[in-house]
Amino acid sequence: MIFSIQSYLENYFNRCGLVDPDQYAVNLAALYDRERHRKTNSAFLSTMRRMRTVFYRRNQNTQRAVFEKRILQLLDSKFKKKRLFFVPNRVAARVEASGKRLAKRPRISIRQFLEEFKKTIEAEAVNSFWESRKTGKLKRRPEKLGQEFLAVFANAKLAGRGSAIREAVSGIGFVDVLITFSSGLLHVVELKMLKGAGVPGPAQLATYMKHKKRVEGWLVLFDARKQNRKSPVPPTFKKASGAIKTIVIDINPVPPHDL
Repeated sequence: MIFSIQSYLENYFNRCGLVDPDQYAVNLAALYDRERHRKTNSAFLSTMRRMRTVFYRRNQNTQRAVFEKRILQLLDSKFKKKRLFFVPNRVAARVEASGKRLAKRPRISIRQFLEEFKKTIEAEAVNSFWESRKTGKLKRRPEKLGQEFLAVFANAKLAGRGSAIREAVSGIGFVDVLITFSSGLLHVVELKMLKGAGVPGPAQLATYMKHKKRVEGWLVLFDARKQNRKSPVPPTFKKASGAIKTIVIDINPVPPHDL
């Protein structure tokens, strides 16, 4: 979504006759995509005010405080509804603070990163996916919530060591996440909910891999199946475009009192 936000800001600045000498639109789009989900209006406006830019000096007739409020209103009206909901602050804080093992490693592989994400979700965020686990009712569009959690986790664990881009354009669709580490190698990641016998996502991910010219992809499955309906998921799917490796996150474990 970051590219959509950036394009929207650039078009808005052009319509207003404003110049953008230091890529203010790019930096603001990245900030909005990365931090808006976990901050109140006033907190996010405060973060915007701390951004270093010459944008307002070059556009001297623009009052920064007033203009920033207007920008935030416009961005929220167009993009906030698309996100549907945000990660609860208390859960986001636990997710962000977890995965300490990654910080101790000089280098991070994509498997290590996703395995730590799996452990974090299973330890901290299982109940966030459900309206009611007892009745088997998931929240609306739970895959989007999984994306939000991965964004929070990546923001905390990849700072200075890599980056994660959500909803990147790939052919005629959007791949959920593209992750890069310091090596610059691109990893294609798709997130799906596992609800029944079939495994969703391999064909779709194979198409994304082909467009991105990658011979390896990662399918992260949030396993919402009841215990008596769980069956093993193949660790790898072989496709014409390459190998798809799976990470299964159990979001419907047996409650401790039932063990």
